[in-house]
Amino acid sequence: MAFNIVELVTIGNDDCACDQPCRFGNRVETHAVYCHNDNWQEAPRKCRRTWYTGGTVKDEDCPGFEPNPEFKDTLAPTPTTGPVCEKCHGGKRVITDRGKTETCPLCCGSGSQPQAVKLTKYEQNTLECGHLAGIGECFVRVAETDDESESIEKLEELNLIVVKSISRVHLSSAFVYLIQTTGKGEAVMRANMACP
Repeated sequence: MAFNIVELVTIGNDDCACDQPCRFGNRVETHAVYCHNDNWQEAPRKCRRTWYTGGTVKDEDCPGFEPNPEFKDTLAPTPTTGPVCEKCHGGKRVITDRGKTETCPLCCGSGSQPQAVKLTKYEQNTLECGHLAGIGECFVRVAETDDESESIEKLEELNLIVVKSISRVHLSSAFVYLIQTTGKGEAVMRANMACP
């Protein structure tokens, strides 16, 4: 299990505890709750659910959630609404950081069970550019050929990226895309890199 510097500095502090609804949540004083699900991407990261939002976004709605036996209060997951996922039939849709949405880890790939997707080298490189920029951060990708433009469209259809804007390069057939990588895109990129 990994720790970050804030948690290491506060080890032994009485005001820190694993007392969150999710067993992976480690509360560090009044600073933050950190996720310690080792299968979750980029853990230990700040959890932006129950403690962070005051309960408007709940730990129980996270695809990586596991009940904490030490938690003394009542769990109250948000009732499921919206279309049902064809793979898991869970239909789980919850609000996440910066207004992004995620579904179950099987169909979205943003949780603890990301699945590899067969991609071209250009498509995988696009996801890796997004990784360098950071999830939810915009980056620029140039498509010099029709095949590369179709690759960008394919990534968007698979919900691996979000295209924010498209510009045509003056006196050229190339297009410049302003793109954000989704949590699914990040997880699929990692799963693809882990494949032999």
